[in-house]
Amino acid sequence: EATSSEDLQVALHGAIIAGYNLLYYASCESGAVSNWVGSSARCASTDALSCAAVPWATTPYIGYNGGNCSASGTPFGSYGADASRTPWRIAMDYSLYSGEAIQVSMYDRVGRADASLQFNAKVYLNRIVRQYKEHAGCACGPTASTCIPSGKVAVDLISNAFSANASGLTCAHVPNPSQSWWSAYMSYPTFTAFVAPLEGLERDASARWLEILASICTFPGQGEAPEGLLCSSTYFDLGQEVISSMVMAGALSNVRNIIRFVDVASPSPDAAGDADLGHGRARDEDRTIPKGSMAQQLNSQAAPKGSMAQ
Repeated sequence: EATSSEDLQVALHGAIIAGYNLLYYASCESGAVSNWVGSSARCASTDALSCAAVPWATTPYIGYNGGNCSASGTPFGSYGADASRTPWRIAMDYSLYSGEAIQVSMYDRVGRADASLQFNAKVYLNRIVRQYKEHAGCACGPTASTCIPSGKVAVDLISNAFSANASGLTCAHVPNPSQSWWSAYMSYPTFTAFVAPLEGLERDASARWLEILASICTFPGQGEAPEGLLCSSTYFDLGQEVISSMVMAGALSNVRNIIRFVDVASPSPDAAGDADLGHGRARDEDRTIPKGSMAQQLNSQAAPKGSMAQ
């Protein structure tokens, strides 16, 4: 039997709901996420594209006996290399689909809708921003910052937010210790969280955080390796740095423009039903990108990337 457009939409919608509910049950208030967690939801038929189930019923464990799993050399229940991509993936979703990314249906452990459970892309990203705001050894205001005490970014002070002694890096959902923030692949993705506004943090202050974090590395010249305490040029580190910098710079606006063009140029048979899918796509003014900044200049040069959840 042929798969219909409606079948695909239902399956995709279910994947998004499952993704955010699993993320909730696999993360802490600091934004720390488990590398590997348990998720089980078997359909009655292996031919089914999707089916009703509650894959997060026992997350982060596998089953009710506390089973666990791991792969690729990273441990279960720990915030590390495999989980490090999560912040920029959620930041991408928020940047591309800011409306839809904050309208997430949340459910309890047995699959009942729970309106009291507020969790979405913005909530998750705000957790990381709050971790920096409350636990870093320096602060950023709209016009000044103690994170650059002598004209140089105080990376050691910023690192306090995710140091081994920082609160919130382990919890019931992430039971094991995390890897070091001092690996660029761990720290850079967290910087992307500042693209989502946090209530209580002024827009200019958030923009200053972005500017300071984007200034950790210096670039001596074309073809020369970047310099700084968090400026690795190894494959995995560099990949995280590049993608995170693109998100911070607002380069995803290029992708949004392409999506909008496709929506207008290629309407689906059910155009009325599909039209609502784009109502919440982020506008430039919805994101925290400092005007006239290095990040904004990079926006016009960086290549676009795709979204995780959408």
